Amino acid sequence: MVVKVSVNSQGLAAFSQDILMEVGLSANDAAITTESLIDANLRGVDTHGISRLSIYTKRLAEGVVKAKPQMKLLKNTETSAILAGDNGQGQVVGMRATEEAIKMATEKGSGWIGVKQSNHFGTAAFFGMKISAAGHIGLVLSNAPSTMVPFGGSSPYFGTNPISITIPVGSELPIVIDMATSVVAQGKIILAEKEGKSIPEGWAVDKSGNPTTDSRAALEGAVLPLGGPKGSALALMVDIFSGVLTGACWGPHLNSMWSDFKDPQQVGHFIGAINIKGFMPLEQFQERIKQLIKEIKGVPAAPGFKEVYLPGEIEFQIREERLANGIPLGKVVFAELVKLGKRYNKSFENYI
Repeated sequence: MVVKVSVNSQGLAAFSQDILMEVGLSANDAAITTESLIDANLRGVDTHGISRLSIYTKRLAEGVVKAKPQMKLLKNTETSAILAGDNGQGQVVGMRATEEAIKMATEKGSGWIGVKQSNHFGTAAFFGMKISAAGHIGLVLSNAPSTMVPFGGSSPYFGTNPISITIPVGSELPIVIDMATSVVAQGKIILAEKEGKSIPEGWAVDKSGNPTTDSRAALEGAVLPLGGPKGSALALMVDIFSGVLTGACWGPHLNSMWSDFKDPQQVGHFIGAINIKGFMPLEQFQERIKQLIKEIKGVPAAPGFKEVYLPGEIEFQIREERLANGIPLGKVVFAELVKLGKRYNKSFENYI
């Protein structure tokens, strides 16, 4: 059984902020990265939360990720651009692209930013929710190093290549989709391996292409695509948008965040914002989307279900609970943070 302890989200954020500044990020860039990590934990996406602080810190400290990148924006049209991230921290690069997409959408109706020379940027929904908060529909894609077999294959080619779509709903919570194109995000297998847990059947194969429930064997092998050919096709599309179209790398040409401390990852993202006013008055859209939500929520719950949930709804409920009661950390992640704090003369226990 994995022992967990709940910690205060504000203290956890302060610790992350201070550690990231110790390895060279500015206060603003450390705040962006920290917000992404803590937001993931608050929403229950612990695989992309504070458990990533140690690997981010190591890559920044060793210079394989630039703490102070010189990002360059090449605007090709009034509504599209390429952002060269100069190997900066992924959240910092992603936020710069998101801000530009929002600006374009607000002024011109839509904004489409292809990103190259980036790194792992946390959850795609983090950026999508920034777009929906501005009143626009958000589309966020990112590719990742090879960890997933293509449909019918026995060795990895695609990354887990997440897709996020966010829909603003006026004064109510947005609709938020954030999904890997694999059966499960590899981060869940990494976390299971850290905690000494097995994984469910159907998540992954070992290095010989055989199904496995051993988390360590799965990390040596590959995850499976969501829905077989469907997930494989979606992963391909993400690589085309995030890698081919942007000038970034894709699949086997991307470098590992976990094992390569010499070469930049060369991750690509694709971030879009769509101004609803380009299609109909915002008030009309909000009335129509609220009617849609009401109808979906009015569908009788199936046996074993409390109610019909919209995408993102459960995560918002988890957020409220964790804001009130703290973020649960497994003993392995807790120990990692204690060790990380000692390395930079920051006592983790003093923050929480």
